[in-house]
Amino acid sequence: METQQNYSDFGAQLTLKVDSGLSLGSIFKLRSNRNIIGRSVDVDIPVDDGRVSRLHTAIVEDQGNFLISDLGSTNGTYLNGIFLKGVERLKVGDQIRVGATVFLVESLENSKLSASRIWREPTRNLKFSMKPVSKLQVEEKHQEKFDEMTEKLAAFLFLLESQLRVRPSPQVILLITSISLILLAIFARLL
Repeated sequence: METQQNYSDFGAQLTLKVDSGLSLGSIFKLRSNRNIIGRSVDVDIPVDDGRVSRLHTAIVEDQGNFLISDLGSTNGTYLNGIFLKGVERLKVGDQIRVGATVFLVESLENSKLSASRIWREPTRNLKFSMKPVSKLQVEEKHQEKFDEMTEKLAAFLFLLESQLRVRPSPQVILLITSISLILLAIFARLL
């Protein structure tokens, strides 16, 4: 018999971690009210994918349980590889797929432990994260320069959105990040 885990009973909260897709590694904390996933800039968890509807999926908290439902999207929502019909209860380890993006449901504590660089609350603001340094195999002696470049890149992207009201697409963010990493690699070889 499966025991139902009520997350509000012990103060635990859930997060969605992007497991595949353009925003790989991004983490979103689920709020206790309604969380909307979609392509619109006004949603809590934006996904830049033409196969995702503007208002695609809703996740709501009800008496300590997080419930997921599709909002009548064109291409549907998949929970653990199964087309979502109606309302289902989320649990740690579940996978949610909308378009080409897959989210992994994690506990807040596990997400904070595994977060690579930047922690975000659900937001309409810019999404930006870097893969962990170990995955990029940056040499230890260049770690400080890498961290400095990462901070400057994040500040630049934040400036674009907050001051100039320009919201770069994930493709532009990926391009800027790639160019920055190439420049870092060239700089590292010159030392």
